[in-house]
Amino acid sequence: MILTVTLSPSVDISYKLDDFKLDATNRCNNTIKTAGGKGLNVARVLKFLGAEVIATGFLGGDLGNFVKDQLDKDNIKNDFLFTDKPTRNCIAILSNNQQTEILEYSEVPNDEYLAKFLKKYELLCDKVNVVCISGSSPKGLDNSYVENLVKIAKEKNCTVITDVSGKLLEDVVNNFSTKPDFIKPNQDEFKDLLDKSQKLKEDFDIKASLKNDINQVDNVIVSLSADGAIVKSSDRLYKVDIPKIKVVNPVGSGDSSVAGLAYGIDNEMSFEDALKLSNACGMSNAMNQKTGYIDLEVVKDLQQQIKVSSLN
Repeated sequence: MILTVTLSPSVDISYKLDDFKLDATNRCNNTIKTAGGKGLNVARVLKFLGAEVIATGFLGGDLGNFVKDQLDKDNIKNDFLFTDKPTRNCIAILSNNQQTEILEYSEVPNDEYLAKFLKKYELLCDKVNVVCISGSSPKGLDNSYVENLVKIAKEKNCTVITDVSGKLLEDVVNNFSTKPDFIKPNQDEFKDLLDKSQKLKEDFDIKASLKNDINQVDNVIVSLSADGAIVKSSDRLYKVDIPKIKVVNPVGSGDSSVAGLAYGIDNEMSFEDALKLSNACGMSNAMNQKTGYIDLEVVKDLQQQIKVSSLN
């Protein structure tokens, strides 16, 4: 079984307008509201894959009830902690082939709820093999809280995948005493992990940096977008080559990739096959209008076209 952790879920609201005007009244007849958050996208794709998955994290207020209702309707098993802080809204305005986002911050629950969630989380980790910790934390939550989540899962012998960014990713790599098994930065996020003199070099080499600079985490998957990925696993390096596709909506592709990887690990696939499934899920999501959705037939076809080769 796989556990997905979303500390800052949201209600994602999408407004599609023919012509969005600033400093004016805009009326919209095309509004979509969905349960959002990176970990929820992971859980949704895992459900498509047929995995046993349970989603957890913080929810609150009427918007939290909306998120839970949506997950229940999608038959995604969930066990969230309802706290004293309301779930946030995240708004996307789509107009003239442009997307404008307005993202609310999540508020940090009080100490009582933070402690309650750790107890719930510890019990959930007893039931699963893989834990995926995805997305941002509530504003003001110390990153040591996420470090504690990683530590608890590792003590329960779970494989831990973290898909985070910014200062949290930096702390995961450089400051956490207990490291996750996998991190999945994109190329820009990977460069931000390096010291300034290294990342400004014109001859910047991801392979050399994976060997010499990012060696604290056993498995590092660096997404190169349309160029596939470069992967470090212990002392081995791999290149993932992917076919060209028509991208419709790339949002959620990274989450879909995490889902494919988690599924592969949970089902004891070979490392190369798990990488193929991971990339195929990400690509299928990018070919779909909806976020966090895949077509299983497309995934199977893409898996046959993806090549994983050793760079050692």
